[in-house]
Amino acid sequence: MAGQRLIVSCFLAGLLFSRGLAISLPVLNLYAVVGEIFVHEFEIDDFKDAFPSSMDENEPPEAPVTFHTNLLDHPDLPRWLRYIQRTPYQTGYLYGSPTSKELGKQTIEVKAYNRYTYETARQTMIITIAPSSGNSPSSMKYMGQIQPVSP
Repeated sequence: MAGQRLIVSCFLAGLLFSRGLAISLPVLNLYAVVGEIFVHEFEIDDFKDAFPSSMDENEPPEAPVTFHTNLLDHPDLPRWLRYIQRTPYQTGYLYGSPTSKELGKQTIEVKAYNRYTYETARQTMIITIAPSSGNSPSSMKYMGQIQPVSP
């Protein structure tokens, strides 16, 4: 009897954590330029509709949501990208500055977790990295004279 319960429990756990139960949001196409700062915000409100409404009236209306990001089919983000979210009640940020080595497309997988109900939502982001036009302020040369600093 205990063995049968263990098998059923393992089966249910497998279902819960499989990709099939996560709700998928539409693919998001983003653009980044070599040498320029890229920032994308993960607003909790954008993912809220993906979680079915709770049947429990006692649940607070603002559920904590955490985000996890990775390069598709890899455990981590590309070297040029970083992710931060201070608390599960705040916006998450994906940011970085691509180099010329990253030209092309990179597919990022975003998973949002409702911390009260353990529901998940997924979104795929395709970031197209374009070369710099050379006219950005960061690529312009400093035209002034450098003066030594006296102690």
